[in-house]
Amino acid sequence: MTNDIERHSPEVWRKAADSLRGEANASDAVAKVNRNGAPLLGDTRDLFRPKTGDIPAQPGVYKWRDGEGRVIYVGKAKSLRNRLTNYFQPLYLLHPRTQTMVLTARSLEWMVVGTELGALTL
Repeated sequence: MTNDIERHSPEVWRKAADSLRGEANASDAVAKVNRNGAPLLGDTRDLFRPKTGDIPAQPGVYKWRDGEGRVIYVGKAKSLRNRLTNYFQPLYLLHPRTQTMVLTARSLEWMVVGTELGALTL
């Protein structure tokens, strides 16, 4: 029998619980925005988070870059808006590997293409 339960240390659970408790004050944070006009998240993603309306809903390719400008992740999407907004959820909802990636990133860029096949080709 395989164990499909993901195990975390008490510290991870404590941080998740603290974040959930903090959601009660989320309405206060929504009033504050970053330089792009996106609501603040309270972590390093605030440095580059675009407003949801500024992300195209077309197919495309996106790149996450670190502080040195190195590409740390490349992805494709049928809808850039739908895919990229997933990365800006509260951290406790993201897989630990994804959390590490988005917190390491210092910029996000995308390229719109005509079709999903075009995104895959890129």
